[in-house]
Amino acid sequence: IEHLVLFQKIIQLDTLARTFLCRNAERRFRPELKEGIISLFPGGTNIEESKEWLAFFTGVIQNHDLRLTLKRHSDGCIDVVPMGINKRLGVMEVCWIYGCETREILTVVDGANDHELALGTIAIAVANAAPSIKDIVRDQGGFIATLPHGLGFAQGLAHFSDNGLLPKELAAIIRVIIPEIATA
Repeated sequence: IEHLVLFQKIIQLDTLARTFLCRNAERRFRPELKEGIISLFPGGTNIEESKEWLAFFTGVIQNHDLRLTLKRHSDGCIDVVPMGINKRLGVMEVCWIYGCETREILTVVDGANDHELALGTIAIAVANAAPSIKDIVRDQGGFIATLPHGLGFAQGLAHFSDNGLLPKELAAIIRVIIPEIATA
């Protein structure tokens, strides 16, 4: 975390003004509320501008020997993450709390940042998921939805319910809440 704090100081990240310095120019960003990482979306409609940010951030991390990783997503968002921190840690924590195995956890995945999350879990990949994510889900026997976003999630729940992979109580709730998806 100290490397993340140092990174924020170096780029002069101002979360209230939603700005940071990139090559001595103030840049605006849209924040995403996440704990333990920094997510920066381009401030306007030009998502390509974050490619310059990525190059700049890479240089900052290398020049200051920071233990951080960068992920740029298809929507232009860049995540700045301490090394070793990923969604897999959340799965492991859930397993520790509930005394279960990762193969008993149902996840819903779509983007490249879900790679670690999908590994070893029962996963639903929504239709708009990245091809690499769909490959992981397919290889693990998960479900590839034909619908995007939340509808794909609902379609996946219906699939797992229909195949007896969810508790009967949950299957009954699914049939009431999402009947049009469940019967599709």
